[in-house]
Amino acid sequence: MRYLNRRKTGGYRYLRAYPSSFKTTFPSLPSQYSRELPELSDNSDDADVHRAMQEASRAYDLHIKMLKASDPASFTDSERTLAVEEILRRRKLRAGEFHGHEDGSAWAEGAFPEIGYEIRPDSDIDRARTFQEEVTIDAFFASQKLPEVKRRKTFRQAWRDYLKAKRLDITAGDGKAKQQRFERVIAITGDFTIADETKDDVLDRLQQFINYKQDNGSKAQSIKRELKEVIAAIRTVPRLAWSDAVTLDKKKNSLFIHDEERPNKGRVLTNTELNALIEQCLSNPDEKWCSLLIQLHAGIGPREISRLRIDKDVFLESKYPHILFRGGDEGIAKKQARIRVVPIVLGLDTIKKWLPTTIAWTQSLDQDSPVNTLNKRLRSLLNAKNDKQLKTHGLRHTWLRLAKRAEISDRHIHAIAGWSHNVSEASLMSEVVYDPYGFVEDIELLAKLYRDQTRVFEPLHAPSIS
Repeated sequence: MRYLNRRKTGGYRYLRAYPSSFKTTFPSLPSQYSRELPELSDNSDDADVHRAMQEASRAYDLHIKMLKASDPASFTDSERTLAVEEILRRRKLRAGEFHGHEDGSAWAEGAFPEIGYEIRPDSDIDRARTFQEEVTIDAFFASQKLPEVKRRKTFRQAWRDYLKAKRLDITAGDGKAKQQRFERVIAITGDFTIADETKDDVLDRLQQFINYKQDNGSKAQSIKRELKEVIAAIRTVPRLAWSDAVTLDKKKNSLFIHDEERPNKGRVLTNTELNALIEQCLSNPDEKWCSLLIQLHAGIGPREISRLRIDKDVFLESKYPHILFRGGDEGIAKKQARIRVVPIVLGLDTIKKWLPTTIAWTQSLDQDSPVNTLNKRLRSLLNAKNDKQLKTHGLRHTWLRLAKRAEISDRHIHAIAGWSHNVSEASLMSEVVYDPYGFVEDIELLAKLYRDQTRVFEPLHAPSIS
């Protein structure tokens, strides 16, 4: 990873060259900026490395800014907070380090020698203090006082705390999608302070985002999805007196958003259309046609495909080839009652070859991009570019129609297509899916599903039933 450096002793650090223009302006600077990363080790996972590097990168950007500017007014509250944390970190101190010590103040003065003779906090100096001097004083006091639960946070701080509380990994999957949505919001609102006295400013900035998206044609449903986690993060600031006002509920009259449009439901595909789709997927395969081929097996969405783990969820070499859709490492499918045991009976060889590429493709795009791309492909294939009801979500209803025609049991419909249903066999199926050994001891359950899935697609003429 760029800027991540491993020392010979085994430790890690963030190592990054200063801009070349600094060589003349700051001749005493070393050639590279270095920040130790004691929180990392050879056993750290990707999420920990990404988080540490993100924090180090922010510290580097602030350091560069402090070299260029000294006026405290040039810095935001979040930059001030980060600067204080960096000063303590560089001196191997923590907030409240000297709290409760009899000679705590003297110890603090020893750790901050410049406080004693340059910038005493109670002195009347004949010039304005620089930003570096102000944050040094802040760090001096922070070392003597236990940190309090913050009732003031910046937007970015609140978001970072929200991610930690939810244990979200922003490097992949659903966590990555949420981080991308946050970045789109803050790009328009900017960073801001969340506190009891900043209610109007926070609501104004959120309304600014809503207005911008509405003016650019975004639907209310899309805007609400963009703001869902952002609003939750703001409302987690402790004891925020007006947290209930941060809502899109029109009864609260806090934020204005257009009414939601009536959803354009995806229609059921005809057998002729299904045969054309299957033939295309098999004769001209790529990662997108492979996605549609898998989706056809039970109306699966691209986001569910993106969470698949080849080594844990995909069993295409089994006697009864199948894929388990159980939400990846985050277990999202379990929360959404979308547990799926999907027997693969169409284009097995094609799916074997293209599935890894398909998963990578779905993971590389924003949340809505795969759906929009596949909708266009489907309409183009069937010469129905203006048929807005023809979309990939309709494959879910199409599969259900085929399953009803084949008269397979409701329990197996729930097991394959993921609808929540409180029946004993569906519950048993869920237990098998979340068993790491899968169907090793319940192979007959899988055999029943496989036989029914084969019956679902028997009416089609495409020569692709396994």
